[in-house]
Amino acid sequence: MVKSSWYINFCFFCIVFLSVNIHAQEKLGYANSNYCPTSSIFLNPASSADSWAMAQLNIIGVNAFAHNNAAFLPAFYYLDLIRNPESIMPRYLKSKTDKNAYVVLNADALAFTFSKEHWGWGFFTRARSFSQVKNIPKTLADYATAYAMGDEAVLKNEDVFNSVNVRISTQSWAEFGINTAYIFSKNRKDMWQLGGNLRYLSGLHTSQFGFLMLMGSYNDTLLVVDKLNSNLAFQDQPRWNYGEGMALDAGIVFKRMLKTVNNYYPNSTKFDCKHADYKFKASLALRDLGYIRYQPTLRAKLEGSGTYRLDRGQKLLKQQVIDSIMALFYTDNYTTSLPLNLCAQFDWNTEQYVYINATAVINLMPSFFNGPQAYNLISVTPRYERKNFEFALPIRMLGLSMPQMGMAFRVRSFSFGLEDALPLLFHNDLRGGGLYFNIACSLFDNPVCKRNSWILNACPDFIKKRL
Repeated sequence: MVKSSWYINFCFFCIVFLSVNIHAQEKLGYANSNYCPTSSIFLNPASSADSWAMAQLNIIGVNAFAHNNAAFLPAFYYLDLIRNPESIMPRYLKSKTDKNAYVVLNADALAFTFSKEHWGWGFFTRARSFSQVKNIPKTLADYATAYAMGDEAVLKNEDVFNSVNVRISTQSWAEFGINTAYIFSKNRKDMWQLGGNLRYLSGLHTSQFGFLMLMGSYNDTLLVVDKLNSNLAFQDQPRWNYGEGMALDAGIVFKRMLKTVNNYYPNSTKFDCKHADYKFKASLALRDLGYIRYQPTLRAKLEGSGTYRLDRGQKLLKQQVIDSIMALFYTDNYTTSLPLNLCAQFDWNTEQYVYINATAVINLMPSFFNGPQAYNLISVTPRYERKNFEFALPIRMLGLSMPQMGMAFRVRSFSFGLEDALPLLFHNDLRGGGLYFNIACSLFDNPVCKRNSWILNACPDFIKKRL
């Protein structure tokens, strides 16, 4: 057993100062659209079998979102970012729940989908990054914030903290995947689709820090840690192909159509290149079932306990922690899981070009597994949908947080969305926000069904025969 100081500084910073909860979202403004297959296959891979865009090529896309249960921006207004940025100051949010943190950044590169008759298929490339802070004890987070801000009222309180599976982690990887989907049943007005995504993963970076057990108490002068037991895996900088892995998504879709579909062939001359609309559809998808095995990584096991004086300054306090915690360092391969989750959707057609979508995302990954976890989510999204234009107002709730209303629109194949749109209109307390967009090229209709189509005329004969 040896002692070290760099990891103690890291742990101290996380416990004392890190109480911001950051989170990701699912591009709910248009990912459930019938005209955005290169986005919808990530909610349910079976959606490409009956896409209302025959072919779509995604060029670039970005998805970033933040939410927190520990801090907020009071009376926030988006224009203040330009007019008066120095006035934007976060405030700590006291609550009765533990503090969590979760961030996801996605960068979508080239992706392509094609749908005709009973089949849909495609490929995609993208990069993903997850960072997470989970289960920081509320009492410890409140006290740590008060200690950093010099809040004497809180410092005079006495309380205990007892938490297991406290997690601080970050993980990044690149994905190279293929999609395939098939309409396997058509019976009168009922239609079923099945599909999957298979992905090769290239690990870029991982750092995992977890408290298996954290117990203690505090008062105005003392911080007592009765038991600390934790594990650490640390990579100093990102590296291409630092790890390798595989992942799978699988989904099924049921549609109750408006008319009989026994002779329905999407995007085909067999059905005059028309689309059959549905009254409602229900879908279920298992997503991110996979792993990444990283090359030898610095690992450590930490154990300790102690009583720390809080009236001698942060520098001496950190030194006290360093002197009382022991660490065993070693190097070994490191395997992490992906944020396994279940995604359920229900889409209702009002038959006036307005659809109402309900989506639920349920985390399936236990907290003691290495790797990121999905966040439980419920959303309701009304949208107006036409071929060349779409507008949606997603209303979503993450965990036990307050609902937030976003806004998204699509013009042809350009899509843009905001996760919290209210500060566009008036000052509003902001606990989360984000944006997402995609730029793509789409072939909505089969060119064979168009007279004198320049696209068809430009195609070689062997392609014309397959359209």
